[in-house]
Amino acid sequence: MKTILCANYQKEYIYEDLAKHNHGVVKDVLAVPLSVALGEKHTDKHAALLKISHALKKRSDTFPIYQKMFDYPAFIQEIFQFVLECIQGNIQVDSLPETNEQEKELKEIIRILLEIPFVEKENVENKEAAIQKLQQDDIEVYPFFEADPYYVEILEQLKDKIKPTDAATSQKHLRYALSTRREIEAIAQDIATYRRPCNLVLTSWKTQYPVVQQVFARYEIPFSTVHHDVSARLIQRYVSLVNLAYQKNKEALMKALYIDAFGVDDQKKSSSLFTVLKYLDQVLVDVECPKHLSKSLKESEVFKKEATRYAYFEERADELFNCIRQDLDSLMQASTFEEMLMNAFEIIRNQKILQNKYELKEGRQLRNVLQSILTSEKQTVENIPFVMHMLQGIHSDSAVFTDAICTVTDLTHPVRKQERTYIIGCSGKNYPGFPVHNGLFDEDYLAKIPSYPSMNQRYGYYMNALSWIDSSAEEIYYSYSTNDYQGKEMQLAYEVQSKVDMKTENTPWPILIVDNPVDVKHKLTPETAHQLFLDNKGQLNGSVSTVESYYRNPYGYFIQKGLGIMDQEFSGLDPITIGNIQHHFMYTLLTSYKDSSKRKQYALQEDGENILTSIEIKELLRPYFEILKLTHPNEQYLYDISLERLADSLSKFMTFMHDLENDSSFIPEYFEYRLPETMIGNVNIRGIIDRIDLYQDLIRIIDYKSSVLSISEDEVKQGLRLQMLTYMMIVANNLQGKKYNPTAVQYISMKDETIDLNRVYNKCGDMPKHALLNSLEEDFIKSRKCAVWIFNEHRDDVDLGARHIKSPKNIYDFDKIQAYIEGIYANFHKQVLNGNIELSPIENTTLPYMAMYHFDGEYRIPTAVEVEGIPTDIPFKLDKEEIAAKGAKEDENL
Repeated sequence: MKTILCANYQKEYIYEDLAKHNHGVVKDVLAVPLSVALGEKHTDKHAALLKISHALKKRSDTFPIYQKMFDYPAFIQEIFQFVLECIQGNIQVDSLPETNEQEKELKEIIRILLEIPFVEKENVENKEAAIQKLQQDDIEVYPFFEADPYYVEILEQLKDKIKPTDAATSQKHLRYALSTRREIEAIAQDIATYRRPCNLVLTSWKTQYPVVQQVFARYEIPFSTVHHDVSARLIQRYVSLVNLAYQKNKEALMKALYIDAFGVDDQKKSSSLFTVLKYLDQVLVDVECPKHLSKSLKESEVFKKEATRYAYFEERADELFNCIRQDLDSLMQASTFEEMLMNAFEIIRNQKILQNKYELKEGRQLRNVLQSILTSEKQTVENIPFVMHMLQGIHSDSAVFTDAICTVTDLTHPVRKQERTYIIGCSGKNYPGFPVHNGLFDEDYLAKIPSYPSMNQRYGYYMNALSWIDSSAEEIYYSYSTNDYQGKEMQLAYEVQSKVDMKTENTPWPILIVDNPVDVKHKLTPETAHQLFLDNKGQLNGSVSTVESYYRNPYGYFIQKGLGIMDQEFSGLDPITIGNIQHHFMYTLLTSYKDSSKRKQYALQEDGENILTSIEIKELLRPYFEILKLTHPNEQYLYDISLERLADSLSKFMTFMHDLENDSSFIPEYFEYRLPETMIGNVNIRGIIDRIDLYQDLIRIIDYKSSVLSISEDEVKQGLRLQMLTYMMIVANNLQGKKYNPTAVQYISMKDETIDLNRVYNKCGDMPKHALLNSLEEDFIKSRKCAVWIFNEHRDDVDLGARHIKSPKNIYDFDKIQAYIEGIYANFHKQVLNGNIELSPIENTTLPYMAMYHFDGEYRIPTAVEVEGIPTDIPFKLDKEEIAAKGAKEDENL
């Protein structure tokens, strides 16, 4: 029988070539790697790493520098690999350097390991006999990449058996492009244009192969590859299950659930696992199914809307835990090293993902590793973390050869000769890719060992092995990019410069680039828009905020309102939740007074004089935070801190509000007032007003905000600040069947502002104490001044002396505002139903679900909405003459 020595990945196409030349039959031929032909044995790596770690830990006191590293498989692996090199190279431990304390410890570590009877020692002893046998046998050495000095020496003794290569001289060319992506793009265009069989050699597989996959898929170029990287999930699942058996805590359980380690989504025995994970991460405190909270939420005015969602997720969580109960119990009950490993393996051994051939291959690898570990020396539970780190290194990789026009390989995997070979990324950084030793045993360390092959010697072996590229095709194209992805200049590798005629061959790739890509317009047909946005009655519904969101980003409005895709976050320490608590706190205080004449006392204690203290406010807030602590059991300390801070902030806010109410003629009348459905510009508007104040026939609307807001004419005309003005349009015309004279819309910030005390002290100087306190009070009031639009001469009824409001002299024409806003709503109705959903956000706009679309980063500059019959530059603010005329008219009406 003839034996062909080759690399593992080459066996498939060697047999294929033999079959083509023998009518599809292959017999009396065996293709094997050199190590197999030599009859070599190999120490089981995983069992050896455990054994080495155990041996070193027993003597850890001897190694103060490296003792903490004995728990890390990567460290043990590096030591183990060097020990094998010492065995193969007959390097004696006494020849190892010891010029410093680190080297002395390494030397002693290696001395200990060399005493272990690794089977590689037998390989070295039997090497000469094995070579003599191969020299006598009928063998052929197929060209493969070998730069290991140990095996290079063996191949040198078998050089008479090496298969001769085609001695024809290849034509060599040199091309360059601006970047690696441009390189690959140009080569793809070249392959697609000429359709000639070729090889594509990558100099940096990790960075270049993903780009090749993307570009070749776009050009529909089929290709084979020497590496088929498999993102197998089995090992990840297994390690997470072992970690759960070891840790037995909530964090380990969530890690396992996030990667579906129990195979729940595979089984489809419950609702999608993804839908419940966020909920579980929030409410779990251990590995038991969480308690139900929906009933408590239902009893809370602030959180009762979430009760239904919590009930839904509680049901999903019950389903999930029922599904994994048996497996989870087996992990929780595992107490020994063997039980933890085997119970986890029993869970994954029958999972559906093993129907995938790559997952199955990884599963078999895992089984073999576990057999070697569990049949070696007895281990303790303390070794579980080491095993988990070690198992994460298991990786499936296989060659995939087809009849594709292109074979993708790297520098160290020779492939069959084709018409062309392209070598990508021939910069000095990537080519020739000689592996320089780093880490514990770097080049400086190795240079101190007399019997270790020198770097020059190893470089020579490497370059000789790399010479396969010279005979890989009739034409060879070396390619490089002039710049990296950061724009930094890159230099062509010296080794390439010596292979080509730099004067005639160093030319750019003739790449075709589309400089003017088609501008994709996002638009719906009117028919589709009607189906998406209109209700059963043919009405376009929405809150004012949804209309504002359309003018901020039409495409975002389409995603959320058209497709119904919206994040549904649970309440927590977010601005919305805190804002809801603040609003309900104010609602509770104000509604506690049935007699509206006494309602302004809401900021005071029972004595009617002193402001509510932080302690009193905290007790009023506590029920809200107790609910949040139930729903966030792992963050209770954060909620305790937030309660203290919010109570302190609201105490200051109450001080401000007491002062504000004393200077206003208006009386609070309605709180959390739900608007009747009202049509404005063919849009059915819905909403809730925080607070409505009345005085005689005057009406004021107040909106509490957790941040400082202002109202500008530009934002109103752009459709970005419509809420308060729209509300005024509705309630001034009809509030419980009555009409009122619109007087003011007012934003009141609940944000705790900072006062510069140094400035106050510098301003007051040596003034008396009461003067200093007065100054502090004025600065406090000034820091909290409210944004307000006033529509008539009753500014003193809004705020006597204008101490609490900004720009008190401005008066706005409500009739003009109302007409313009009605036009904005009409425009909104028209744009939406015409299907205009352009991806054109303005700056500082949240872009939801960006994975669903491509945004080029060019924000739109907002402009005034075009309203029929009204110029966009019409001023809303009245000038002095208009104010005087408006005042005279109001006096006349009185």
